[in-house]
Amino acid sequence: MNLPDFIKHNQIECFLDFDGTITEVDTLVLLLDRFAPPSWWDIENEVLADRYNEQDSLQAEMDLLRVTWPEAREFLLREARLRAGFPELLAWLREREIPVTVLSGGFRPIIEIVFAREGIELPVCANDIEIEGEHWRVVPAPHPRIRDRCNHCKTWHLEQARQRGHKTIYFGDGTTDRCAAEAADLLFARDYLAGWCERQGVPYYPFEDFVEVIGKLE
Repeated sequence: MNLPDFIKHNQIECFLDFDGTITEVDTLVLLLDRFAPPSWWDIENEVLADRYNEQDSLQAEMDLLRVTWPEAREFLLREARLRAGFPELLAWLREREIPVTVLSGGFRPIIEIVFAREGIELPVCANDIEIEGEHWRVVPAPHPRIRDRCNHCKTWHLEQARQRGHKTIYFGDGTTDRCAAEAADLLFARDYLAGWCERQGVPYYPFEDFVEVIGKLE
């Protein structure tokens, strides 16, 4: 696919995963590594092996987490970092009037504090979280599910764009991005998602940072 021609000749909407895609490291991994016992990785490995669905596993991991929201907020504001070139990509897309939406299998409050720190304003569709003391409860995203697989069905958003007559670009890295990867017209993938695409024969462009992405799009 000639990427500059794809951008030039189509009405496009761009969707990005947050954790591990926009950020260098998944914010929930940061929290669990710091505030949960190592056994949380047993759950995660079952998810990676496709033996545990995300709807149940996410809450199971949160059940192991022991941290208050003020402590978590302070920790994430200190440790969570954006992937190189993300502000530049947003500027590049804005110049071309390509709308951008963040689709996350993580939690809206976490995304909002990171974006506020960076001065970024974007539409965010994500799960929510209820926190009482050190106990976290997942509140699934309030959107329809095409497949009963995840707490937040990212594919539904891509299908809505398609119904508007738009082509879609998707950026992702993890297990909750698999369905969206299959639905996107143009896919950029890294880490686990890139390996999954290789095994499944799903076309994608690899990336490690967004400076690299801009170069490919131009």
